[in-house]
Amino acid sequence: MHAQSTLRLVCFQLLVLGYAVQGVLFDFHVIDTLQNAQDGSRVCKALMYDGFAVLNSPESYNHALRISQALRKKKRIGMYVGLTYNSETDVIVWSDGTLPASDSPWAGKIGNPKFGFIRSAGALNLDNGFERRMALCGNHSKLPTETRGVTFLDQRPADVTSVLSVVKLGSYLECVLVCGQDHRCRTAEFQSGRRACTLLGPGGNSGLVASAGSRTFVREAFL
Repeated sequence: MHAQSTLRLVCFQLLVLGYAVQGVLFDFHVIDTLQNAQDGSRVCKALMYDGFAVLNSPESYNHALRISQALRKKKRIGMYVGLTYNSETDVIVWSDGTLPASDSPWAGKIGNPKFGFIRSAGALNLDNGFERRMALCGNHSKLPTETRGVTFLDQRPADVTSVLSVVKLGSYLECVLVCGQDHRCRTAEFQSGRRACTLLGPGGNSGLVASAGSRTFVREAFL
């Protein structure tokens, strides 16, 4: 049986093999009063946020679900987030300019693609923004805030189909940090002999196989 441990990276501070250090988590704020998308955005900015929250990583999305779960269940209504449709480029983007990940939890067929929101059940969708909903405010910092996942010792990704990048680094923890800085990263393998860190995106491998000297970080998935 291969060794396995949990690893949680918070603002360059680490929780490894049970040793915990506190750090700053995501700066989100739920507006529980109901308003349309434009009014909700104005409320967020009046509270000194950049606007609606960007949820482009599994950790940020899952944190948003957790802090809004009780309200979404009680009100049976969703909340606006920082996802919009750009008619000029014909793409859906987060407010910080990043694209939604291919494994983002969409709720079936997308409606009128203009303003993004999380449905009461927890999946993403878009509509015209006229519906009155709650809102999730946030700042659009591109600094890493929190990365969660599991470490597998002496194992590497199997059947790799696509690689985001390969970089030379001094340690496994640096490799995990680089993965956490890229919202697309889902798996990071560090080969100690070569000091090589390989980052894979969603669906970039089929699983793990034994490989002496490799450490692989498998990131938390979207809920």
